[in-house]
Amino acid sequence: MAKAASFRGLRRRRADLEKEILLLKSKWGANWTVTRTTHGFIAVGRVTPDSLCRRYKVRIDYNGARPKVEVIDPPLRCRPGASSIPHTYSDGTLCLYHPALRDWTPRKPLAHTIVHWISEWLYYYEIWLAIGEWMGRGEHPRSPKSLPEPDEEDT
Repeated sequence: MAKAASFRGLRRRRADLEKEILLLKSKWGANWTVTRTTHGFIAVGRVTPDSLCRRYKVRIDYNGARPKVEVIDPPLRCRPGASSIPHTYSDGTLCLYHPALRDWTPRKPLAHTIVHWISEWLYYYEIWLAIGEWMGRGEHPRSPKSLPEPDEEDT
């Protein structure tokens, strides 16, 4: 019985991942490439937060539970005198939402949430580089490794 339920869950998860891929491609088109992996997919695309901002190449590594986002090019840099970049985890990935507050769950499509939040994060990052103050909202949580996994009802 448990084996059948596990198989159904795996099949549902794969279908959900396929929906995510289709949404990313349909909403963001030529700006994104998606590669399937054993546990999910990796999406790489270009984001321009504002007409006055640089264009960034970003990567979303998604396994169906929690997206991991990093900026590939140009590399993020710390402001002179700052010890770290605000709203990033120790591995350099972006902190886009507070998992404990359920701003994002696997039921919310990446194409409609995470990609927009990447753009917003990069916008505030450029302001931070210029003036030294993080103007974006939010509270930076602990390391993503110490955060609880999404509930079954969220997946």
